[in-house]
Amino acid sequence: MHGHVLVWHQQSPAWMNTAQDAQGNTVPLSREEALNNLRTHIQTVMEHFGDKVISWDVVNEAMNDNPPNPADWEASLRKSPWYNAIGPDYVEQAFLAAREVLDDHPDWDIKLYYNDYNEDNQNKAQAIYNMVKAMNDRYAETHPGKKLVDGVGMQGHYNVNTNPENVKLSLEKFISLGVEVSISELDIQAGSNYELPEKLANAQGYLYAQLMKIFKDHAADISRVTFWGMDDGTSWRASSNPLLFDKNLQAKPAYYGVIDPDKFITEHPPESGNANQSTAAYGTPVIDGTVDAVWNQAAAMPVNRYQMAWQGATGTAKALWDDHNLYVLIQVSDTQLDKSSANAWEQDSVEVFLDENNAKTTFYQDDDGQFRINFDNETSFNPPKIADGFESATKAAGTNYTVEMKIPLKTVTPANQLKLGFDAQVNDAKDGTRQSVAAWNDTTGNGYQDPSVFGELTLTGKPANPGDCGSGNEGGCGNNGGNGGSNGNGGNSGSGDGSNSSGNNSNGGSPQTGITVSTDGVVTIKPEAKIQDGRAVSTISADNLKKALEQAAATGSGKRQIVIEAAKLPVASSVEVQLPAQTLSGKESFELLLKTDSAVLRIPSGMLSNQTDLSGQVSVHIGTASTDHLYLSAADRERIGSRPVIELSLAAGGRTLDWNNPAAPVTVEIPYKPTAEELSHPDQIVVWYVDGQGQATPIPNGRYDAATGKVVFHTTHFSTYAVAYASTAFTDLQNVPWAKPAIDAIAARGVIHGMSESRFSPEALIKRADFVALLVRALELQGTGVPKTAFSDVDPIAYNRSELNTANELGIAVGLPDRTFKPDSPITRQEMMVLTARALAAAGKTVGGSGSLSAYADAASIAGYAKDSAAALVKAGIVTGSNGKIMPQGPLTRAEAAVILYRIWKL
Repeated sequence: MHGHVLVWHQQSPAWMNTAQDAQGNTVPLSREEALNNLRTHIQTVMEHFGDKVISWDVVNEAMNDNPPNPADWEASLRKSPWYNAIGPDYVEQAFLAAREVLDDHPDWDIKLYYNDYNEDNQNKAQAIYNMVKAMNDRYAETHPGKKLVDGVGMQGHYNVNTNPENVKLSLEKFISLGVEVSISELDIQAGSNYELPEKLANAQGYLYAQLMKIFKDHAADISRVTFWGMDDGTSWRASSNPLLFDKNLQAKPAYYGVIDPDKFITEHPPESGNANQSTAAYGTPVIDGTVDAVWNQAAAMPVNRYQMAWQGATGTAKALWDDHNLYVLIQVSDTQLDKSSANAWEQDSVEVFLDENNAKTTFYQDDDGQFRINFDNETSFNPPKIADGFESATKAAGTNYTVEMKIPLKTVTPANQLKLGFDAQVNDAKDGTRQSVAAWNDTTGNGYQDPSVFGELTLTGKPANPGDCGSGNEGGCGNNGGNGGSNGNGGNSGSGDGSNSSGNNSNGGSPQTGITVSTDGVVTIKPEAKIQDGRAVSTISADNLKKALEQAAATGSGKRQIVIEAAKLPVASSVEVQLPAQTLSGKESFELLLKTDSAVLRIPSGMLSNQTDLSGQVSVHIGTASTDHLYLSAADRERIGSRPVIELSLAAGGRTLDWNNPAAPVTVEIPYKPTAEELSHPDQIVVWYVDGQGQATPIPNGRYDAATGKVVFHTTHFSTYAVAYASTAFTDLQNVPWAKPAIDAIAARGVIHGMSESRFSPEALIKRADFVALLVRALELQGTGVPKTAFSDVDPIAYNRSELNTANELGIAVGLPDRTFKPDSPITRQEMMVLTARALAAAGKTVGGSGSLSAYADAASIAGYAKDSAAALVKAGIVTGSNGKIMPQGPLTRAEAAVILYRIWKL
């Protein structure tokens, strides 16, 4: 048995090292009193357990994470209450106290350990090494041949992005001290919300296998490997599935990676990925937060690879250089600006990571650094010494901001074709916490300690005579071919540096027809456009699309993606892209990302799977419209105002196709900049479908995506669509402020209606049939219109009969054994949960979360038929109960129904 732990700041009672002064403030105890408490505690606990243990963690987690100067180990210690009361020697005093107990009991064979986490961080590992060495050396001066610290415990709380090379480096560093090493608390996080996809399960198993090979290679110096739990269900990190067995005690790939590492590694080769590459153009900007013309020469680097969450603030980075400095510009799109956290990394900010010699080491060396600037131009650095010579400026515009910076290049001589390790990151904060992180290259989140995860930036564009270059607003540098950007177009003399390009020599002119492939396998087609009847018409041949598909790599969803950047010429009023119809039959799996100024369309490969004639070309038309030409009511015209209106249509063989395919919806993204008022109520920004008679119908799934600055919706047919702002006028919501945002959002989309224009009746009970109709509308469920069961008690002309038929056909509303449904009976909360769970399943929506029925005192009163549904919705946070109760037999009010629908809509 191993003893864990004698001295740990998180589990020491406050009275042991702090007191209250006369004003009630918490202050450290005197050194003498705190030291006496420390020694008494250690002696009492050790003598209680006696020789039943083989080793003790004497001190746990005393070292700061990633200390900037590990050579000064005392300054690297965490400023815990023990430190504040006793001083930096409290760690040594704890070991001396433990050693005295062992000296009094020479028959006990017990080892004394220092234990810590994140020990794969090389700065932290070095600080721990220096501390243990200093204490052992000092002890040996008076106790020749003896050690004060017998061993170092590497906790081993890792994740699938941990670099095993850093674990090995730390292990060998500690072994070199001549002490024992134990892997004391091993687990590896993978997945989230208790879900572990197969890909991540194999990645977890692969890392376990890599670590076990390392441990076996150093077995002579490792005393034990302790797994921190038996199964995921009982783990302290249960939601991230860290152990060898799942909650049902079934062996995971991790188990087999541990049992036979060599076999697992051979049978599960990891996916290889190439780092992003881009270029920095030659030029010197003015560092003032304003985008000078010189930045037009620089290639754009999208900062959109998410490390945390799946959406959030994004940005675009650009880089310039001159004979002394690297310059970086990052423009960030955000929904709110927050710097309320005391932690700099939890504020709205950008970060730049630089590896000047591009050595791709797994730990920071003298040429490596991390630069952080928040939207208010407050800076922080890792390590602090890199701040010398750094300059930055920021400018905010609403909730978006621009950061411009100058980074001195201190260890390399800048020149054409010099490659730097580089990455850019956007931190998105909300209410004092960091809710998402996006980077240009790194998806592991290890950039703060591991330069091997950076992308690569090549310096280009310096002419033979640097005097020919402008600076600041003079326009910067560019060769004859212009700067081709990251995809490589720009002509023979351009400074573009892409991975593949079929573009022609353009001498700096407009992009020509061609196919480019980025380093991550995204294929972009830039077709030429010609004016035809006021339309900018581009044609993509079957051969070109075939070539693009052959070069495209599968995305995270398993589909290939082809980007089509359709040019809109100045004299054109709309854009038309002609595509080979046969390729949209659904025989292959891919997505076309059609980009225009007016809208972006995500077109699935099965768009025309329900069409019979697929010969020739099909034309996708995207244009803008004015409300003046639509037969709208005055009220609807006002709600649209000057917001975007687009027209989508499909044509083939000279005629317009009446396309409608529920099996292959198209996603439409419309660029939109909301007003300040709209940003305060973004859920009331809606999308309307406008028919030929001017009737406007809300699209329930439409919403404003603050991260991209676009209004997004899915549609199964092409027509006219308008962005509108739909505020409600209900005057009876004062007593339900908790439900008002949900009511406003759902009512704005026509899912739920008020009892009148000004009255919602939030406390009125909702009927069974009405709630079913709301689910069908909210999830936009569709059927053939033929129900499985004709409910005998539902009026054939009931206003919600269509939705009930759909719900019955899809197995949502199955009714009672006597073929009745009781449509007008108030629905109970457990009935609501069952219907909601079935509706989510019919819509293909999977939900996760960390909620549990055990949190509710009346969970046992849920009927058997409803328990699984209740558990799923509680886990997902869709149902939360009230005052510690779930109230399964209670009725559902209209306000409560709106909140449930809103949470579903937000999925």
